[in-house]
Amino acid sequence: MGKNRNLGIIMALTAAICWGASGNFAEYMLTNSSMEANTYVLYRMLFSGLILAPYSIYINGYNDVKKLMSNKKEILKLIIYSVIGVMLLQTTFAKTIEYSNAPFATLLQFLAPIIILILISIKDKKLPLKYEVFLSFVALFGMFLMVTNGNLSNISVSPQALIMGIISAMTFVFYIIYIKNFFKYDMCLIVGLGMLLGSVSLAPFTNHLNFIQSMNRSDIISAFAFNVILGNVIPFYFFLESTRYIRPNITAIIGSFEPITALLISVFIMKTTTISFIQIIGVILIIGSVTLLSVEEKK
Repeated sequence: MGKNRNLGIIMALTAAICWGASGNFAEYMLTNSSMEANTYVLYRMLFSGLILAPYSIYINGYNDVKKLMSNKKEILKLIIYSVIGVMLLQTTFAKTIEYSNAPFATLLQFLAPIIILILISIKDKKLPLKYEVFLSFVALFGMFLMVTNGNLSNISVSPQALIMGIISAMTFVFYIIYIKNFFKYDMCLIVGLGMLLGSVSLAPFTNHLNFIQSMNRSDIISAFAFNVILGNVIPFYFFLESTRYIRPNITAIIGSFEPITALLISVFIMKTTTISFIQIIGVILIIGSVTLLSVEEKK
């Protein structure tokens, strides 16, 4: 049992690190080539879906596909999930990176548990517990330090980045809540189909020639391949597998490595972000409080 637990921790940690790193590679592509955010998102979803959905069918057969496609309500749910929970989530995340940087986009999405807490409080018509309110304010104060560097006259991100980041966090919350509709199916299939349908829904708003024009250098091709394989397909599979061996509270703690990875790579390896001591304090407050909040919620 101990070996299985260690395997689960390694898989969840690998998934978090890969997801954190993928944002930096997206930032690299968007700033060092002519690739547009919509182009990047569409083809990332398309290639990921073309790997995940067939893999699920190869492993599990066509039973889930037949069950899903024979129910019109389930098809409608899948379309809603694909457009809002996949396409809109990934597009606004990429736009946030385009307007700011990968660490900021990742940190804003990391605030999702606070949004969930607010929604639950509204739904149940009940105030959250004192520790939940305290941790939420700590996280928001940390975001204030991150965005302003402790000075309101010195806002370090654009309004567009903040708006897109908030929408990204809200669509991430939708993804977390709505995905429960599909727990009776193989999740690898659902995410694969979601990405395929999401890419189709984004197709009318994308300059497809831009993808061909952008993929003219080995570094851009490598960065894109990383995003599809190591930034999407493999971490998703590892994360799902890890839940077989470790408890949700452990998963929540390990999840904090995603924004940490994004920040460390951006500052020390790619050197696309500079961060002050005040902003470091903000990052610590965000990651610490949201991790504690997630652990308690999942318990």
